[in-house]
Amino acid sequence: MHITHAETANFRALEAVSAPLNQFSVLIGENDVGKTRFLYALERFFAGKKLEYKSDRLKQSIENNIRIAKAMLGIRYARSTDRGTP
Repeated sequence: MHITHAETANFRALEAVSAPLNQFSVLIGENDVGKTRFLYALERFFAGKKLEYKSDRLKQSIENNIRIAKAMLGIRYARSTDRGTP
C-alpha cells in the first residue's frame, strides 16, 4: 500500500499544497521552500499527533484551519483542526 496523493493547507509555511505521489517520489526544491514541512505534515498525520499548536498554523494565525489529507490507493483520509483552537 502506498500514498497516491497528499494535500496540506495552512500548515506552517504551506498555504496550500497538493501533490500526486507514486510508489517512489522525490521532493526537489530550493532551500526553505517547504520540503521538510511537507514531510513533517505527513509524519503528523500518520502518527496521529495533534494539529492544534499555534506554531503549526500558517503565519501562526488561529483564523485558518489546518488540513492534511492523504489518499492511499483510492481511499481518502483527512484531518483538520477546528477554527479557533489555540
